[in-house]
Amino acid sequence: MRVLSLIFVAMIFAVSAIGFYRTWFTISRPAPAAGSSVVSINVAADTAKIRQDVETIRNEAAGLTGQVKESIKSDDQPTENASSTAQ
Repeated sequence: MRVLSLIFVAMIFAVSAIGFYRTWFTISRPAPAAGSSVVSINVAADTAKIRQDVETIRNEAAGLTGQVKESIKSDDQPTENASSTAQ
């Protein structure tokens, strides 16, 4: 159970770090009113940017898997030299 919770915390940390790096999330603090002791912190998520990055990853992964499938198909076909020596 302890290992599972550590993995969960590590995943949250990784997603947060990637999110801030890719500017999915931003933190801002507006200027406080004069004489006020209240501190406001705003956290914003750019869902359009997240969707755009996810779509880019999907397209690249599909392209890579397509290249692997084509490579496997071409490796399965016998070469001309192998078929001529078999005769």
